[in-house]
Amino acid sequence: MGETDLHPDDPLYRAVIQCSDPEATAWAWAAGIELGLPGDEIIRADEYGGDGEEIRLALQMRSYIGVHGLAHAGFCEIRERNGVAAWPQMKFWTQEVGMPETCTQLACLRATSHSDER
Repeated sequence: MGETDLHPDDPLYRAVIQCSDPEATAWAWAAGIELGLPGDEIIRADEYGGDGEEIRLALQMRSYIGVHGLAHAGFCEIRERNGVAAWPQMKFWTQEVGMPETCTQLACLRATSHSDER
């Protein structure tokens, strides 16, 4: 990310820093709930190094840290507001981010340098 000189609030920069395991776990829980799966099938007790039961409990209590990353990225709300349901209800499921011009230029430079090697 340092090569791009992106501002920390740029959508691409935010997408990269908000795609860690806690956010993925909170997203997976919301997806499983949306599909009607039982909690013990979404997060099994033997997963996450044996901490699956504790993680599942935190998710059920809406106190899992990954929810905050999803909310910061705009995927959901922490609490119901103005008729918008709170997590695990999602506003959207994927983060659409266009490539900034600097990334496009870097990709072109890399592609050119690889073709020169052949």
